[in-house]
Formats: sequence, C-alpha cells, structure tokens
Amino acid sequence: MKKLIWLAALLVYSTVTQAQQKVKITGKLLNCTSRVLEILPSSEAGIFADSILVNSDGTFSYETLAINQPFKAGITNRKQIQIQIFLAPGYDIQISADVKDHTSARESIKYSGKGAAVNKYWEHLPVKGFISDTVKWQLKDEDTYARKQRERFDNRKRADEVFNGIKNDHYAAFFKQSVLIDQQYSTILNILYEYAYPNNYTPEQTDKLVNKVFPKFKWTDLNEDKNLTSGLACFVIKDTYLYSELEKDRKANRETSPTEKIIQLYKGKVLDHALTDNLKNKIPFIVKSDELDRLTGNINLISAEDKKAMLLNMVAKRKKTLFSFQIGKPAPDFNLPDTSGILHSLTSLKGKVIYIDLWASWCGPCGEENPYMNKVYQEYKNNDKIAFISIAVNDNTTRANRYKILKETKPEWLQLEDQENQVQDRYFANSIPRFIIIDKEGKMVDPDAPRPSNPEKLRAILNTQISK
Repeated sequence: MKKLIWLAALLVYSTVTQAQQKVKITGKLLNCTSRVLEILPSSEAGIFADSILVNSDGTFSYETLAINQPFKAGITNRKQIQIQIFLAPGYDIQISADVKDHTSARESIKYSGKGAAVNKYWEHLPVKGFISDTVKWQLKDEDTYARKQRERFDNRKRADEVFNGIKNDHYAAFFKQSVLIDQQYSTILNILYEYAYPNNYTPEQTDKLVNKVFPKFKWTDLNEDKNLTSGLACFVIKDTYLYSELEKDRKANRETSPTEKIIQLYKGKVLDHALTDNLKNKIPFIVKSDELDRLTGNINLISAEDKKAMLLNMVAKRKKTLFSFQIGKPAPDFNLPDTSGILHSLTSLKGKVIYIDLWASWCGPCGEENPYMNKVYQEYKNNDKIAFISIAVNDNTTRANRYKILKETKPEWLQLEDQENQVQDRYFANSIPRFIIIDKEGKMVDPDAPRPSNPEKLRAILNTQISK
C-alpha cells in the first residue's frame, strides 16, 4: 500500500515538474531602439503573453514558469521588430539578430540552445517584401491559377528538412503540423482574396476552386482541434469563413448574429475558441442587463471551464458597472453646448419624451442612419411632447468635418457636442451609432433603442411613451 502511495506521489510530482519547467529566452539584438519587447501568441494554442526588458546594448534575459504548453509566438515592438519563435516547457533559446529593419531581422536571425532545432525553421524562410502582381493572376483562367497555387503551397519540403531530422525534441511534430496548417490556410486565403472575390465567385464556384488546389478539403475540416495551433486557421474560423456564411444568410433574408452563426458552425474546442473570442469582444459593449443575462446560455455551451469562468466574471463586472444605468432608472444628466455654444441640459427637457442619437463624423454607420433620422423627425416635429437630440461623442479632433456634414445635411433637430466626454462616460458610449429613449420623467426607457432605420419598432415605443 505504501509503495502504491509513493508511486502515485512520484507521478504527481513528475507531472507538476513537467508543467513547471522554465522557459528561458536570452540574446542580443543589434540596433534595437526599444527597451521593451512583447511576447504575443500567434494562435489559440498560445494563450500566454508577457514583455521582455532589453538593455541599452541590445542584450536581454527572460525566463518564466508560466508556459505549460507548446505554442508559436512573436517577439515584437509592434514596429519594425517581428521575431517568430516556437516556445515550449523546458526551452532555453538564445537569439541573435540585427533588427535595424524587418528585412535585416529576417536575414540575420539565428537561434541556438535547447529548442533551437525547431526554431531553425524561421532561419530557412526566404526574405521577401511586397511583390506586385505583374502577372495579373486574377485574369488567368481558373485551371492556370489553381496550378500556380499548388506550386506556391508545395513548401512541405522545407518543413520536412527542418523537423524530420529532430530526434530529441518531442514538440517537433506539433510545430511541424502547425506550420503546415498555416501554409494551407495561407494558400486558401490567397485563393479567396486574390481570385475568388475579385472575380465575384459564388460560394459554389469558390469551393470548386479551393478543391482544385486541395482536393480533400471541406470547410467542416475547420472543426478539427489541430487548427487551433495555426494563427491563420484561427483567422479563417473567426473571420473569413464565419462572415462568408453570414453573408449567405443575409442574401437569403435570414437574420443571424455572429454569435448564433458560430454556434451553428462549430463544435468542441473550436467552438470554445470562436465563441469565447466573440463574447469577450461583445460583453464590454452591452448596455442592457437583460442582454447580459441572455448571454449565460451561450457561455454555458463552452466546455473549457477556465474560458467559461472568465466570461461569467466579465458579465458580473459589466452588470455591476451598469447597475445605475438601466430601464426605469434616472437617466444621467448632462449640460452640453449646441453648435452656437448655448448650453442644454437633460433636466431642462423634463416633461418630453427624448430620443437621443449618439454619433460621430468619422462613423460611417452613423451617417447611414441620418436620412432615416430625418424622416422620423419630420413625422414628430410638430409634437411638443417629444424632443430629438443628436450628440457628437468622441469627435473633438474631427470637429471641422462634423460642421461640414451638418452644413450639408442641415438637420432641423438639436445638435449637441460632448466636448468633455460627459455623455461618452455616463452613457457608456463606446459603441456608436447608438440611440436612447428617455421618458417624460427623465427615466431610462431604452439605453440601446431601435435605430431610425427600423421605424416601425421605433414608432411603437415612441408612441407608447408620448401617450402616457
């Protein structure tokens, strides 16, 4: 019995030790003007991010226990430096490069130490800048174009040469798979953006062309867990394929949100990844508590407990932030100037239903709503029980352009400027266009009301409030 307990303890210790192996990165970067570089993940498999301090002579030394799985990352200053690196528990990598510019870094990069064998892959990549399409491939016939793409994709030889000879690194197969998936989806993105989209291909024509290059490829292949090791595959999952499917729904007059589409398209770890990313970006922009409550059902579809817990925590914090900004609560007051400098407060309009338009001159969708706003205003302009207000938020730096727009469109309703971010802060205006309805008592009716481009739904709410 004691022996079994000892063996179990040894197994636990070995597992913990493996997970807690240090990752160390040291080296010297010539011509490095940045004192801080970031380590950023290049795919879903890389959930770790941190920063590296660089000495004045370009030397640096960094180590961490926080990396417990292999992943691909970039070491960057978000300007000219972009060093690719494979990282995994136990790696001790030395890097040298002249980072004067992007090309110089790619030409001079050298890796040594434990983990360098797989990172030699980055030394083999050709250094290429932007090459203009002098051949005009999108004008070629489909078979010629597909043949060229097959030639472009035929890069497996380089991956075989780098990874197949590695005997003492059990992460080599993982990284090889990752780069091959990257190559495949890089080619697929070329096909879409270089040929299919410019030639106005239908989805069926596009699939046929993709299959000429990858005969066995199916879009359902995106659900394979291995795709999460590739940054390009993750991009296709969360962006290219998702929005192409949403466009199909739009053309078929089906209203589907990105969240709903993700749930329809994906499963397993891919669903976890795409849905987490979608909700993580969505939650900070929600202004209704009941909408946050409805997200719980979507969050519960995520099987990864850490992702689920993170999203539920975001929801709880957002609800706490919005506690005083809900239906039935007093709307936050403001005192803002119009285009003549005359101040107008919310309290001065008490006794009227107020329809507020939050916009900015740089916001394209805001401009699209303006003609609809004018139509709704014309319907109610002789009703003294309602007031229409447009408030320019986060628009101080483009004031001249805003005045030009107002001069051209000549809106008849009140135009206010949120010069000191009163409304932006108090009304959580981090997403525009947004429309707000306040009742005659100055209480919130809808902090994210129907847009003027949805007049029937908007009229129903306005008429109900006017009649009270």
